[in-house]
Amino acid sequence: MYRLYLRNTASLSLASVSIYKSRNRTKADLHVPYLIVGSGTSGYYAMRTIRYLKPDSRVLLITDDEHPPYKKEIFTKEAWFSLDFSKNLTYRSLSGNMLPALFQPREFYKSAHDLESSGAMGDQAVMLQSRVKHIHPKDNIVVLESGEVISYNKCCLSVGQVPNVPKVLLNADIANKIHTLRTIGDFQRFQEAALSSRSVAIVGANPSSYELAVTLKTLFSESEGIDVHLITESERLFEFLPHSVESWLVKKIDALFSRHFTLSELRSATDSADFVTLEFSNESINVDDIVLTVNEPATKFLNDCIEIDSSKRIIANSELQVCSDLYSCGSSTSFYQADFGRRCLDYPNNSKLSGICAGINMIGESAAYSDQPYFSIDFGDVFLDSLGLTSEQLKHDIYYIYPESEDKPQISNPDDAIKCVVAYFSDEGVLVGVTMVNFPFRLHAIRRMISEKFNSDQFFEYLPLLLGKIDKKLIQPEENDPSNSMGLSMT
Repeated sequence: MYRLYLRNTASLSLASVSIYKSRNRTKADLHVPYLIVGSGTSGYYAMRTIRYLKPDSRVLLITDDEHPPYKKEIFTKEAWFSLDFSKNLTYRSLSGNMLPALFQPREFYKSAHDLESSGAMGDQAVMLQSRVKHIHPKDNIVVLESGEVISYNKCCLSVGQVPNVPKVLLNADIANKIHTLRTIGDFQRFQEAALSSRSVAIVGANPSSYELAVTLKTLFSESEGIDVHLITESERLFEFLPHSVESWLVKKIDALFSRHFTLSELRSATDSADFVTLEFSNESINVDDIVLTVNEPATKFLNDCIEIDSSKRIIANSELQVCSDLYSCGSSTSFYQADFGRRCLDYPNNSKLSGICAGINMIGESAAYSDQPYFSIDFGDVFLDSLGLTSEQLKHDIYYIYPESEDKPQISNPDDAIKCVVAYFSDEGVLVGVTMVNFPFRLHAIRRMISEKFNSDQFFEYLPLLLGKIDKKLIQPEENDPSNSMGLSMT
């Protein structure tokens, strides 16, 4: 065991090795049946699932955050419209109800060292502001930065992601102008800065980027003149969409961003008194603040004791198992699905569903993670929902929906369409994913179509029912479309 540990941690300092040796010869400072590393959405749902299915269980959650688990997805929308958020950590939901940002109040959790005395009914505990330094899966042990050693029966890694700062922005002079949205404290600092900002650059192309842009545009009216610039790694904003649909959608949301640049164009970022000057290939712009929505998996501490893929994600099997007694869930996990291959998803819905699946398997079940997570983007007047496997590289059918017309529809220009559906198919012609723009998303119906392996004809047959009141007589092929997409007209 001792030699194995040294082989797996050759890069560790001698001090950390000696700490582990001395503690391993006695016993761990604390033993817990179920340990969860990380306090994101996936870790919370893993914990709740274990407690629900096994009421006598004892679960410890370790996090470097100062707060117990909370809803991070509200930082791009709901939390901005709640005047008392910073005071009492509550926000107004889209339905108008006031809700807590924390999944559960602090009183819900015991302290870590009181967990062993929780009795027959079990309990849950949280260790705040504690960071795991090393994990030793073959010995079922984690070592904290404080030197404390915790042993476990089953462990789940819900480590999430950390901001990925582009090299061109690694400038100490502008560090106070760069913001992230990883924690409550991060959000509060950016919210305070944004109140006096007239120009913001958002780095990243993902649902968080777009919803934050909508929020800033909504909060600060045109008369106040806030400019929102988008800086992305690629020239494309929606790489999962076919080019024609992406062009159609970009025209619909064009007013969101003052300018769009790519990171490859960014030459420098310098402090200029009250603002930051961003120098691009052909021009420069001044911004008050920069917010990063681009992240990378927080897996650096795992060293070489766990298999990590090229994108720094933890490799797990179809049951989210990494190795014996160790599981992983959430956005830092690369998991396998029989019908779709290996996948990694940075969606809030994936965090919830994968956390539930990991919790189920940690208590002894063997449930494959077969759920199809979805993501949504609210652009204000336009909204997009997507479920399943979506990629421009897949075979796909495109359906545009046009406004009602008294005349027989003459479908020639997709720019006139008000809604759109893209269905994605495998090489065998089996439905694997659906993206819908400006339609109420019927999750259960689409999931059933995917599970029943609909082909293109079957999907087209059921499409009018899926979309609502569509007269099938008005469905006709769209002209001059090389992808053989179809056009629909609403009645």
